[in-house]
Amino acid sequence: MSILFDLMRTYSAEILLIAVFLSAVSLLLVILNYRRTSKIIRKYRQLMRGANNKNLESMLYNQLETIENNLAKTRELELFCSSLSSR
Repeated sequence: MSILFDLMRTYSAEILLIAVFLSAVSLLLVILNYRRTSKIIRKYRQLMRGANNKNLESMLYNQLETIENNLAKTRELELFCSSLSSR
């Protein structure tokens, strides 16, 4: 144990510099993470604000259903057009 204390006394400046460096890196990472999280939260709020207090999930499902219906109608029209042109 005394060897450890001797090493700490001998290299106290280096140990302190390493600790300060690691603390600075940790602080930098915390700041970057906070900025990134803030940006994501801001985008989420903007997205939800655009939904006019409606259920966003149901709005998306309704739009997908409308698209699928329109695709089915388009396929029917293409078949009808091809049957007309083959006559």
